[in-house]
Amino acid sequence: GHYGGRVPTPKVHGILHPQRGRLQSGGPLRSQRDLLRWILDTDAQAFVLKPIAGWNSQGVAIFSEVLRDGDQVELVTPGGRILSLDEAIEMSQFTSRGNAGTILQDYVVPHPWFSQEGLAGANVFRILTVRSPQATYVVAAVLFCGRADSDVNSWQRGAISIHIDVASGVLGKGRTLPRFGTMDLRTHPDTGHQFTGKCPPAWDDTVAVAHHAADMLPEVPVVCWEVLLSEDGPLLLEGNIGFGLTMLQVHGP
Repeated sequence: GHYGGRVPTPKVHGILHPQRGRLQSGGPLRSQRDLLRWILDTDAQAFVLKPIAGWNSQGVAIFSEVLRDGDQVELVTPGGRILSLDEAIEMSQFTSRGNAGTILQDYVVPHPWFSQEGLAGANVFRILTVRSPQATYVVAAVLFCGRADSDVNSWQRGAISIHIDVASGVLGKGRTLPRFGTMDLRTHPDTGHQFTGKCPPAWDDTVAVAHHAADMLPEVPVVCWEVLLSEDGPLLLEGNIGFGLTMLQVHGP
């Protein structure tokens, strides 16, 4: 891979946890007060709270803007909702039982191609790699496209799985879970823009990120990687060994 020994990811600032929470800079990150201090001390403009152990985007809290009034802050979601810090903590499920910790990381501005093509909501590529003793193979890929009324792209909340031809990057048909209506989409249901036949920018680089990540984990043979395309290129969000296979299989074998 041309990334050398490093896979590009959003910057992580720390782990929020009631007992073990810590900032990368060394300070504590164990409470709402600690989070507020970090926001004020670093003049944070945007950030994401994401559970270490999560499923279907539960507990993911995305804030694309921070509003300040002295030592008080309000947080704005990409959809325009304004939340207090109390509400943000509740949204992130930071205090829930069995909490393994919550990642505090940068908010990444999506590549402008998505909005130009009318792909509303949160968008992430999901790329399936399979390793043999000899090589890594990219065997399937989809663009997981969120809906205009949601800040996350959960299959259980109506997100669209759009088939991608791995070799060319060309988008095919989109499908949702049956309870969200049609199972054969060529246009985005919220914007009316056609996506079938379009090709996202930097597709080869996006595939290379997943391929390189798989090469760095030779002991894990099958992983579904989530890759976000930013203004500056693709960034690896996470890899999952327990993933919704149906969102890939729905497009055929």
